[in-house]
Amino acid sequence: MLLGVGCGPPISNQLFYEDALMVAALPSEERVGPPSDVRLARVGDSQLLREAVEEAVSVSEITEVMARSGDALRSTDPDTRTDVARGWDAVQVAGDIDNERRSWWVTAEVLQPAEGEDLTWTMSLATDPGGPWVEVGVGGHEVDGDGAILWSLGPTLEVVGLDPLLAPGDLEITYGLDGEVRVAEILYVDGADTLGPWGVAGTQVLAWQGAIDLIPGAEGEEPQSAYGVAQVFASPDGGWGQGELYPAGEALTFDTCWGPEGDRLYEGGEVDPVGSIDACPFPNPF
Repeated sequence: MLLGVGCGPPISNQLFYEDALMVAALPSEERVGPPSDVRLARVGDSQLLREAVEEAVSVSEITEVMARSGDALRSTDPDTRTDVARGWDAVQVAGDIDNERRSWWVTAEVLQPAEGEDLTWTMSLATDPGGPWVEVGVGGHEVDGDGAILWSLGPTLEVVGLDPLLAPGDLEITYGLDGEVRVAEILYVDGADTLGPWGVAGTQVLAWQGAIDLIPGAEGEEPQSAYGVAQVFASPDGGWGQGELYPAGEALTFDTCWGPEGDRLYEGGEVDPVGSIDACPFPNPF
């Protein structure tokens, strides 16, 4: 028996290599999800960190079905293989969506017209393995790791049992690598309104724009809201943030840091100066 195995034809790894190449085009939590160190940061009295965590939660909520679907496909052998395509018939996915355990089915196809050319993919969802299927996502993935995704949020919510009118627009994502660090820009278009965009770098950096509640209110009142842009760097040892607010068309700049418990240690600039930069856990990484 040993001789028989030894004399047989060698087993090629080419099939597994081609599978991995095509599967890499699909979305995943690592590619489209929020930076985990921001999402899971311990929040104390730093208002900017609190808002950053809330923004990370928003990113998680709008990308979760896509990420879970892509990760489920990545961990499942394709049902069809050709020289230029890989396809999955129906794969069951489950996740905690809107604070409730929900399940759905996903099917997908990845195409690469020729070796070395860019890949494209389509993904469809259904409440039942027999369909009907609703195409919700399309994407393009370059061989160097850059790519773009267009995802329909309304049909996605309907499939998982939520009101599609809560998100009738689309999600647009571009992603790539900065050295070995994943970067992404995420834009949520909801009818005529636009939320975000959010910028992500690795597991520690989140940038966003929108209403930011950072300007101190009168004594005993909540902070005032103003449109602005901000970015944060979070780690278990603490973090930093900086940005600009535009309460009356004139920019107010700020930078701030917090400790491991999420308590503000310093803020400089024109919003709410407090503390000393020497109290920060490490130098400003920005």
